[in-house]
Amino acid sequence: GSSGSSGSDDARRLTVMSLQESGLKVNQPASFAIRLNGAKGKIDAKVHSPSGAVEECHVSELEPDKYAVRFIPHENGVHTIDVKFNGSHVVGSPFKVRVGEPGQAG
Repeated sequence: GSSGSSGSDDARRLTVMSLQESGLKVNQPASFAIRLNGAKGKIDAKVHSPSGAVEECHVSELEPDKYAVRFIPHENGVHTIDVKFNGSHVVGSPFKVRVGEPGQAG
């Protein structure tokens, strides 16, 4: 641990809420919330589909300290979501979410 420097440490303060990790459906919008807990900066989220495609997630401000991240999966399978704050991964990122039923072939 280094002391005295902020920057990437701010990303550790964020809390991801209501992220659904399974049971998502293709072409159905999925969203989760991020609480900043006083951190200041920019949230950047991308979703990686099983085929390797990368899409930007839509980030919108719900209230000054809370943001919503929305995305629409277009494939069945495990998607990986990168959530970064000022360029650093937040705690738990990248997140894995399953779209479609387990064992369902595309």
